[in-house]
Amino acid sequence: MLLSARTLATHLMLRRSMQRIFSHTISLKKTNIMSQHVDNTPTMMIDEQILESVDKSTYLGSTISTNVSLDAELNVRIYTERQKKRNMTFLVFALMHA
Repeated sequence: MLLSARTLATHLMLRRSMQRIFSHTISLKKTNIMSQHVDNTPTMMIDEQILESVDKSTYLGSTISTNVSLDAELNVRIYTERQKKRNMTFLVFALMHA
């Protein structure tokens, strides 16, 4: 999720409210930041844990990147399809020789 500093602050307040009301927690290990068009990546912390700064991330099954390119997403999908084809080839070969 791409957030501005103000949106991040609002997000953090909502996060704390959800934790108090619903005992819902967000995994900080899975939370990272992605910056665009900045010379120095800002350091952001939640509950004294520094969030990892990344160039690409997976969100709802899609790969997003700082350069707004589809290359990372396409590479992931091509790799996944190659793995499926490879697994299917092994399965067919095994069934034919069983």
